[in-house]
Amino acid sequence: MPTTTRSQTISFINLVTTTNVNGSSVSMSSHKTTFESTKSGGGQARWRELIQRGENATTAFTGTVSSLGETKSGSFKLVEVWSATGALQQEIVAVGVPPNIELGGTQSNAPTADNLALKYLYRAIGDQRTSFQGGVFLGEMRESLRMIMSPAKALRQGFNDYLSTAKKRGRTGSRKSKTKMLAETWLEYSFGWVPLASDIVGAAEAYVKHKEKILTNRITRLGNEESTTFHQVNAPGSNFGGVPTVVDKVSTTKTSVMYRVGIRYAGSGASPSISTLERFGLVTSQFVPTLWELLPYSFLVDYFTNIGDIIAAGATNTSDVIWVNKTIRSVNSLRQYIRPDVQASFDNGVTRRTISGTPGSYDTSKKTVIRSIPVLGFPSFSVSIPGRPTQWLNMAALAAGARNVSRSLL
Repeated sequence: MPTTTRSQTISFINLVTTTNVNGSSVSMSSHKTTFESTKSGGGQARWRELIQRGENATTAFTGTVSSLGETKSGSFKLVEVWSATGALQQEIVAVGVPPNIELGGTQSNAPTADNLALKYLYRAIGDQRTSFQGGVFLGEMRESLRMIMSPAKALRQGFNDYLSTAKKRGRTGSRKSKTKMLAETWLEYSFGWVPLASDIVGAAEAYVKHKEKILTNRITRLGNEESTTFHQVNAPGSNFGGVPTVVDKVSTTKTSVMYRVGIRYAGSGASPSISTLERFGLVTSQFVPTLWELLPYSFLVDYFTNIGDIIAAGATNTSDVIWVNKTIRSVNSLRQYIRPDVQASFDNGVTRRTISGTPGSYDTSKKTVIRSIPVLGFPSFSVSIPGRPTQWLNMAALAAGARNVSRSLL
């Protein structure tokens, strides 16, 4: 389908009044800015039929919409006086908006949002085939044998022990030592009782899910990212009608990446495509992800990198994925401020120049939608700072425990 374009042209008027020794003059200028909306690609006439057959009804599509938001005219004034005599040499008053109104760029690549969407997608695909992490459960069985044999009793006894320990530790010691105590008990809880209870529930759900027969399914997962850039802040701009000005710009980009895949498999019956062992995560493809999760402090590495996501994606069986589509949506907003350059005022004993006025601003936005039919890829390696409070709490607890160990060895 050919590209179609719609244009909207908006006119702006600037007014400049100049007074000097030769008299006064008024000039008016106008400028136009064109905002375009484009569309390339089209729909699928047979989409109902394709969806009923479980096939991909998506077509490639690219669209952009440019628009003007709030606009506020600025007023800028320059006064020059011959200091020796106090005589007015020049006075300029300009009112209007900048002649060069800019638009934000097109966001066609969003690695953070893409990685998040792929992470959630591979996890969902894996959940279709592996309902329970049996390998991890077996790997932790030695550490949790008492709790596995009698989970309700163990949890009840664990809470009693926790309360008893907290009371004993809280009776004496400084505020700093009590903080360490809370950190240690948090680790006991977050890496002990809660995961065990979740594993027991997961085992039961895995058994029920394996008995179900699901032939087709659609999975949708979304990742988001946002960035704000301050550029040309306090940068001198060109004169506005002869008055020195300063231009500040703030650009904000919000991007989402959405993957949608079609799944076709047999969950039970005479020839299931997913075996019982695979349902319980006891196949060779799960060996590396299981080993990674059982490594000490692997969770800490995952706080800062996405190595675990890449390993999990590489071990996920995608043989039942029959189609994939990807949609990138981004909104790039640009706000530009133009204000009098008051720092350009001076008094050198011969001439006094004063710059004043009120600032003006305008907002523009550019919305972009890119839909494609890609080959399903893996997340790309990335490094980031942990963003969830519980992650920092876990690291603080580990640090407090490490300090206690180091002091006991000294």
